[in-house]
Amino acid sequence: MLIALPGAATAELAYEVRGVDDPLETNILNHINTLQLGPQARLADRHFDRVLANTISEAKIALRPYGYYAAEITGRIRRESEDLVVIRLNVSPGSPIIIDSLQLEIVGDGSRSRTLRDWRGNWPLNEGD
Repeated sequence: MLIALPGAATAELAYEVRGVDDPLETNILNHINTLQLGPQARLADRHFDRVLANTISEAKIALRPYGYYAAEITGRIRRESEDLVVIRLNVSPGSPIIIDSLQLEIVGDGSRSRTLRDWRGNWPLNEGD
């Protein structure tokens, strides 16, 4: 998607995220910034659709640690100038998934395993998370 061209003019890839505040916005930006390949990368116009689709997909993944699994994200990618390409995302995270009740059981031969019992005792999620 991004092509390294030594000696060519580079275009900065910038992101704008609307519709959410921190920590969601920061996590999205941190997650989608991994698409950049370095200072010599250039984004060809013919790859805009694919880059935008990947950015939206990665932004949705970035919301999951906060319980948002049904986010709706739309975006737009534009070459603002020869030196700047901007990806704008509009994020509607929806409602977070909250654990109403939790029942985690170990059955069968594993139920006698101390390692699995310890693992169960240290399970990080609880009702309300």
